[in-house]
Amino acid sequence: MSYSTKIDVASAQEHAPVVLVIDDVADNRVIVCRHLARMGYMPEAADSARSGLAAIYASRPDIVLLDYMMPDLTGLAVLRELRSNPHYADLPVIMLTARTEATTIVDVLEAGANDYVPKPIDFIALKARIEKQLQASRASRAVRSEYASMDRRQSTGALERRELKDRLTREIAQRMRLEERLSALGAQAATVDGQCVDRAKIAQSLKRVEHLLSRLASHDGPANPAVLMEAVVLLRKALEELHVEVS
Repeated sequence: MSYSTKIDVASAQEHAPVVLVIDDVADNRVIVCRHLARMGYMPEAADSARSGLAAIYASRPDIVLLDYMMPDLTGLAVLRELRSNPHYADLPVIMLTARTEATTIVDVLEAGANDYVPKPIDFIALKARIEKQLQASRASRAVRSEYASMDRRQSTGALERRELKDRLTREIAQRMRLEERLSALGAQAATVDGQCVDRAKIAQSLKRVEHLLSRLASHDGPANPAVLMEAVVLLRKALEELHVEVS
């Protein structure tokens, strides 16, 4: 069962970091939560390890203050469960413990605690350690967010490059078809169906078309519609001079 501590939170800011205190001793919870509120944090409390885990999974706090010794599960067991879950592996956890033996501290840190504070608690030191972990957590989230943003930008850029390549391929194919048609026209006889044609006029039109196609072929970007249109018009005129029906 979860436990909500009744405390004066007048000094806690509306969007203050949420600090979850997990401790089976009621007096400890009240004292720690009252100090946290005065420091400007938003304290929450759970009266057992299992209710603490439920509170974390229901609404992830910004940081957890975890008691080392509890009857249902130890603080080490809670830590190991959190660190085995990829969604909570980076949740900042500070262990509160009355045991200060070197072996205990090593066990706490190896289980995944970010830091520890011995009991009785020095609340000035506790605030400094909380701030250190919150800053590290914010920096880590910012880095992950930037990496995700970079991945999105790279994916978008790759898609745009593929679309541009496809467009250029289509334009090159269109230019090649136009050049082939022009070459075929240039190879035709000067007269068609016994009718006389003005070779000079046709040669002038074809020369202009060739110039326009050269401009298109040397252009790296998308084709200029106006240039393409002029080439088509000149080709139509040349075909009319040759008495070829334009479809």
